[in-house]
Amino acid sequence: MKYVFIETYGCAANINNSEIMKGLLKQSGYEITNNPNIAEIIIINSCIVKGKTESKIKRRIQDLSKLYK
Repeated sequence: MKYVFIETYGCAANINNSEIMKGLLKQSGYEITNNPNIAEIIIINSCIVKGKTESKIKRRIQDLSKLYK
């Protein structure tokens, strides 16, 4: 079974979109996890409207990518 970690940033629409993604992934046989360390797939769902948020997301992606080096 493949584990998927989803992290969501932004408005209520982004949160709703992540819930939809989780449901579709579960229907396809994926397991959703809150632990990025065991995830084989990491999804960052974000609306990059503000420069500060964009910088935060870039740093988070860099941090998560270190888990797989």
